[in-house]
Amino acid sequence: MKKTLLTSAILASLALTGCTDSDSAGSSSVSSSNATVSGTANKGIVKNGQVTLCEASKANLDTESCADSIIKQGETNDLGRFNISDVPKDESILMVLSPIKDDNGNIITQMKCDYQTCLDNGKEFGEFFDVKESFKLTAIISSNSDAVTANITPISDTITKRVKSLNQLDKVEISTIDAGEKLVANALGLSSETIREKGGVDITDPEKVKQAVDAGDSEDVFISQINAVIGEELLKKQANDKAYDVINEIKDGDRVSKQKRDTILDKTETINEKIVKKIKEENVDIDATVFDKIKKEKKDEQIKLDNEVLDSIESDSLVAAKSLVTKIRTVLDASQEDGKLSLAFNNFENDLSQIDPLVEDDTNTAIERLLDGLLAVVNKMDPDTSNELSKYEVAVDETTQTYKIKTDNLELIVRGTLDIDYNHLENEPCTSDIDQKEVSCEKWTEDETINSNITIVSFRSQESDVILSSGGDTENAGRLVVQDLNFSSESNYQDGISSTDSQNGNWQELTGQEHTSSTSEDNSLRDIKVDLNNVRLRTMDLVNGVTFTGNITLDAKDVRESIDKNSQSQFEADADDSSIYEDEYQSQKESEFTAAAINTTFDGRLETTTATLSAKLAVELNNPNGIVYFEQTSEIWRHWGEKLDVNEYAYSNSQSSDSDSGLSTGMDNDGNYVAEDRNNYLRGSITASLSTVLDKDKDQQQEARLSATVTRPSLLRYDVSSEIKYNENELDLTTLIDPESDDPTKIVITDDNATMTLYENEEGQTAGEITVKGKAVAKIEEPKNDVILVNYALGNDKFELNTLF
Repeated sequence: MKKTLLTSAILASLALTGCTDSDSAGSSSVSSSNATVSGTANKGIVKNGQVTLCEASKANLDTESCADSIIKQGETNDLGRFNISDVPKDESILMVLSPIKDDNGNIITQMKCDYQTCLDNGKEFGEFFDVKESFKLTAIISSNSDAVTANITPISDTITKRVKSLNQLDKVEISTIDAGEKLVANALGLSSETIREKGGVDITDPEKVKQAVDAGDSEDVFISQINAVIGEELLKKQANDKAYDVINEIKDGDRVSKQKRDTILDKTETINEKIVKKIKEENVDIDATVFDKIKKEKKDEQIKLDNEVLDSIESDSLVAAKSLVTKIRTVLDASQEDGKLSLAFNNFENDLSQIDPLVEDDTNTAIERLLDGLLAVVNKMDPDTSNELSKYEVAVDETTQTYKIKTDNLELIVRGTLDIDYNHLENEPCTSDIDQKEVSCEKWTEDETINSNITIVSFRSQESDVILSSGGDTENAGRLVVQDLNFSSESNYQDGISSTDSQNGNWQELTGQEHTSSTSEDNSLRDIKVDLNNVRLRTMDLVNGVTFTGNITLDAKDVRESIDKNSQSQFEADADDSSIYEDEYQSQKESEFTAAAINTTFDGRLETTTATLSAKLAVELNNPNGIVYFEQTSEIWRHWGEKLDVNEYAYSNSQSSDSDSGLSTGMDNDGNYVAEDRNNYLRGSITASLSTVLDKDKDQQQEARLSATVTRPSLLRYDVSSEIKYNENELDLTTLIDPESDDPTKIVITDDNATMTLYENEEGQTAGEITVKGKAVAKIEEPKNDVILVNYALGNDKFELNTLF
């Protein structure tokens, strides 16, 4: 049993992932498309603030508050940071920062003083003070990735106001948010690609400033200074100060000029003086002149009129849509029969004819020899292991706890120990002699707990044309870590025999014989981690040889395995004619395997004379409800015999067997396994990827990569995502397979800039659209069979048609 639990874990992980019950009904969705939104609230740093995320509806945006459709809430910590998970992806979201009150109604939200007005009111630079009840700061974002960084700052508040002036719909489109970011970035001379992620540095803390500068992100500090300037203007707006309302200048987009931008940037000078002063006071080594250099760069940035920015957005969207279509065509052409992508994989397929020795008996023998060697080492480590399992002589160095095997075909070096707690209880056997019937019975129990940290230093296993090896003088082959591996078993055996005293020739005259036995095993494992590094499998042919090099990892948690075995054998001779007999044997085995989580990864490289293929397979299982993988087998064997004369016999026999296996939530009252249902099912995913280098012998090498991930978020639903790369053309494909849904199955193809959605309409024709930043740029239709058109919207009721396939 000790050598099979790990094998069971690997095999069951693949079986658990591959099985499903197509007859089951229902769908309990577990979303796999949520995002995490994190950032910093900085006006300066705001601690103990309430961060509310809600739908970016027109109603919420008009009041710049989360009046309804609240999604999530969180709070800022002492550093002003927040982290909010389970946020819906690909949505327009409004974030509102507001004060928090304690149980007595007192505001506990505070912000740091980093601008002139609070200094004039007697605060120190960097001192926290209570915010007013009317305090509010906003940001508007699109949750378009798994992890979204978005700071809540005066600049983000300005973007919200700009989006508010642009929006005409009940729900803000992602493209409108993109336009707002670009317009504000243009007005301030900033990059629209990073504007939401910048400006979160605490400029009152010299160490934080130094960290940003040392990390090469001085611009982040400068944008934080701009936040302080705009933050002060926000306070003037709230106080109805008409001296200089920078917000109106930017948010409305009227008459934005280089002179007005320079005025804003020059106002950072006062803030910079405060930073430099504090840097000197605390003896922090920073070249503060870098901020003046950045200010000059921002002043030199070209400023565009708003309509020029918006026109460029429309133009960029059209370019992005056409670029996506070009990439799709390029990949499809390369995949055709004579295309480079097709030929490359075909050539590799031809090379596979040389790999036969890697998958034939020689490889299996080499692996079995390695396992036998490891078992022999475990035998040396564990004195309670049967000596019959050892096939090799093991040399032991007690000082270094090193175990070595060296033969012509196997070399193995292992270092480590087993921590074993073993207990064996055995009952006294019982016998009796009643009416010439001898009965014997035995019962024993075993309990063993093992912990280990074993290092496989190196191994080399050879069989005919194949060598399997890893490790050496500079790198270990891998390690095995076991935590709380427990084996518990209980066995019963009973034997009853009745016979005559006579014997005729070679035929013993038995009138009856019966054997029964049962074994119950309950094994558990808290955690097991196996890492094998740089495993090398190669053929001996030096001319046409093939080599595989790769890593194998396994991590299994809370593994449970129970096994019940029962057998019964009966021999019965005819009471009147002992030359006629019947022999029957019956056996049943039932096993259950489950684990809370199993993650297995195979990552390697296969090289032939003409191609290189990198391959990766990752199996991840998440099993919170304890779904089990069960196997049931039973066998009945019957043998009849008749003695015809002293040296002649007649025999006949029959054999029958039955087996069942699958996934189950447990047993019902009748002892039958219950299938998965909508509430209890196995979660998991499989990721596979292949990549190869095209034109290997040429200077301009080309790369092709294919990868796919299948995720099971609910009982009958499977999410499939794929990635294709051919040279510089990269495409992501996703689809949802849900038999219970009435909606047509959609295929979504994306690159970094545009998204194409394809589906089959009610007429059985291909339809869809291309979107950029959430805005439809082109429609896809199939007016004639096998002719799919892309209809680009050019604006002003103008369109451009092109074929897709």
